[in-house]
Parts: sequence; C-alpha cells; structure tokens
Amino acid sequence: MCFIVGYVNNNEKRQTSAKSNYHWQIFRCRQLIFTEPDILACPITGLESAIYIVMTDEFYKTGKLQSHLEKLNMTSNSPGPVNNQIYEACFHYTLIARICPLWNQVDNCLIQGRNFLTNPSIMDAIKFEMIIRDEELFLSVIPLRVKLPLLKREHLDENLIHILPSMKMGRVQSVTNEIPATCSYKTYKNLKRHWKNMYGYRLPESEDQLFYCSVTFNGNIFNPYTYPNLCVRKNPLIFLRHNDHLNILQKFISDVRSKLSKVCGKPFGVDSKILYAVPKLCSWNESLGEANLSKTPVNKLPVNQFKYISSVTKLESSSIYSDDTSTLQQNMVPSVANFHPSLIVCSKENEENSQKQEKRQVPVFKQICPVIVTQPTPVMGDMNARCLPTSSFNPFQSMSFLNPITPLPPKETSKKKPRTRPQIQPGVDVEELAKKRDLARVNTATLVNWLRSKQVPCKVKDRKSDLVEKVMDHLNLPH
Repeated sequence: MCFIVGYVNNNEKRQTSAKSNYHWQIFRCRQLIFTEPDILACPITGLESAIYIVMTDEFYKTGKLQSHLEKLNMTSNSPGPVNNQIYEACFHYTLIARICPLWNQVDNCLIQGRNFLTNPSIMDAIKFEMIIRDEELFLSVIPLRVKLPLLKREHLDENLIHILPSMKMGRVQSVTNEIPATCSYKTYKNLKRHWKNMYGYRLPESEDQLFYCSVTFNGNIFNPYTYPNLCVRKNPLIFLRHNDHLNILQKFISDVRSKLSKVCGKPFGVDSKILYAVPKLCSWNESLGEANLSKTPVNKLPVNQFKYISSVTKLESSSIYSDDTSTLQQNMVPSVANFHPSLIVCSKENEENSQKQEKRQVPVFKQICPVIVTQPTPVMGDMNARCLPTSSFNPFQSMSFLNPITPLPPKETSKKKPRTRPQIQPGVDVEELAKKRDLARVNTATLVNWLRSKQVPCKVKDRKSDLVEKVMDHLNLPH
C-alpha cells in the first residue's frame, strides 16, 4: 500500500455548491471517492487544499490516478508507504461518504434512512470505532436507537442551536421564511445541491414549510451562515434503550457490503464467528463458581455467555488465534504495507435465553483481537461508559468481585524520617587530607564544593569514591 497527497487548485472556477476553500477541498475529495473505486481518501485537517489518497502500489503504477488528477486540475507529490493513522482516516471518511444516504453522519453516529432529516420518530443508528492489528482493520460497531427532534420556531427563545452534522453550537441571529440575501446560495436548488455534495444529506424536493436560520459562531456577528431548519436542532441526539441489536447490525452489514464491496480493489466480504467472552459485574451476594481461565474451549461454553461478532472474510487465510492461548499477541499497531480489510461488529446477547434463565457469565480469556468490547446500549448521558478496550483489560482486577471479603485494617507503618543532606564541613583542607590519603573524613558535599571551585566537572549524585578519584587526579596524586 502507498499514499500520496493531492493538492486542490483553489484559483480555478468552482462548482456552485462549493463557495469556500474548505468546501472546494471536500467537494474534490468526495469526487475522487465516487469516481475512483480503487482508492481511499480523506481531507487533511488544517490544510484546506490537501487530500490524503491511499491505494495499492500496483494501481499507482498504472498511471490512472495521475491522469484523473490532471483532469481535475490537481497536483500531487511522490508516493510513500502508508501508515496506520492515514489508512484509518481514509477508510473512515470513505466508508461514511459511500454509505450515504443509507446511513448519515450526525455527530459521531450514523443514522439510518434517506429521509432522517424529516423523521421525528425513533430511528436505528450505529456508532463505530476502528483499530488496525495484524494486517487487519477491525470495526467495532455499537447498535443504537435515537431520536432527533425537529426544530420549531418556538424552540428559538434561547437562540442556541446545534448544527448538523457536527452538532456544534451556534447562535441564531435571525429567522426568515425565504433564503436571506446574505446567503451564498441564492436558490433552494443550489442550497440543496450543497448539502448533498458536502455531506450526502438529501433535503426535501420542495422548500414548503421550511424556514431559514442565520447563525453565527464564536460571537462573530458580521459573518452569519444560513441553514435550513432541517439541518439544525435544538437538542443533541437522544439515545433510547432497545432490544433489537442484531437486526440493526444486519442492516448495517448488508448496506456496507452493497456500498463497499471492494476496498482498494480487494474484495470486502462478511462472515460470522464467536470471538471472545465479555465479563459482566455481578451482585456482591450472588453465588459464583470458579473462574474459567483458558481451560474450557470456546465452543463448549453456553451460547448466551458470549457477544456475537461478524467479521469480514480475510483475503488471505490466517488464524486469529495462535496455538498458545495463554498469551496475548503483541505489536498492537503493525504496518499496513500488506493490509487486508476486515470488519468486526458486536451485537447483543441472546435475549430470550437470558430472560428464561439467569446465568452468570464466566469470562474465558483466550488470545484475542484488539477490538473494543461493547456493552448493552446505554441511556442518554451514559455514552462514555459502554466501551472497554480489551487491550488494556485486566481480568484479575475486573474479577475482584468473585470472592468478596472483609477488608483488613490497615497496617501501622512507621514513618521514616527524611534524610538530611550533608552540609559543607567548615575548615577542612581537602588538598592536605588528599596528600595524607585521609579523604575518608571528608563528606560528599565538601568534595563537590572543592571540585567545583577548581572547575572540575562533577555532580551532587556522584558516588564518593568517584569524587575522591577526581580530587586525586586533579592534584596528580597516586590513588
């Protein structure tokens, strides 16, 4: 794999949906993604004219990409080996771009549905995170159910709103039924095309019943931006409890498979497997047996003790587990020079079995992939408590609840007195004592002070024997 940096010409005549340099960068990047199926790409944050482009070495050597960049009036640098950070960024951005409008980005989630902007009811959504390990890309997917209430005029009393897709805060300066004169897009058609080309959002065909908000950021009242009311919200996403994890995951996997059948020219397929157990906290008074640590095979344990995981078929056969199941794999982030994409998604346990008979979960720790372990979907306000990285997971610390004991009183420890630093001995003739071979009577502070007065380099932390040698060497006396 290799990557190049493509540079956009900001001085050329632009498409009407891209007014600023930032929008022109986004437009060109998405244009490359949809016209070159053998690449991954993403804009470079902080550089309004630069785009990362990832591809195979073979595809770069064909010269097709260079010819395409020339037609787009773009330039590029020489190719270099791609690292994990660039590959993850490009894969993430390309996946979100291609899967729209089936799944649309709002904040750090993807909401299902082409018409999600006008849907006031509960909607399916997912949140995913990625990590590269052992020449594979793992995608940990969290199924969600969300609501995104529509903005109404009466919601604008406080003037603070959230702007899609980032959900950053802005302040409303004015509200109009028609596109204001300060807007860069003079017609609804141009505004509609802008949202499609920049974010994949599909606004309604007609602007009936829409109103427009002029919004400013960071107190800059002289540079307002115009947003249709469907692209702003009074409140952030509302997360709801649900039991249909598997159905949401199946929809997402199916759409990924249809929209992203290949990655850099390599097939991108899906299969299923059980990968690892997920330990769960139990009540302190619940009776538990002994923990099972890598003794019972995975296929011999009850099904409802596991999270189900679907993973993409690897392009080249290799085993996730090694023969030694007692040690974890090292090298958490290897090179992606021979990278093959794979997808892992986590879903909910078997709800029916768990409702019929409550069984404790006994963790089984085998050699695992560094996917992010997902917990059941939290309610709003608990979004940061659902993920547990297995790479930093300490099984013995997590299983401290297995044998509850009464804590012992703390041991009484005698406080150690702080050591006093040696002081310079007054009236000591270091040179005379050195000649008499009697420097044992001189402390280190006095020796350091004498050596520094003679411009001899030394440190306070030097051993006394080293300081004595430096004194003897300076005086040319035998040791």
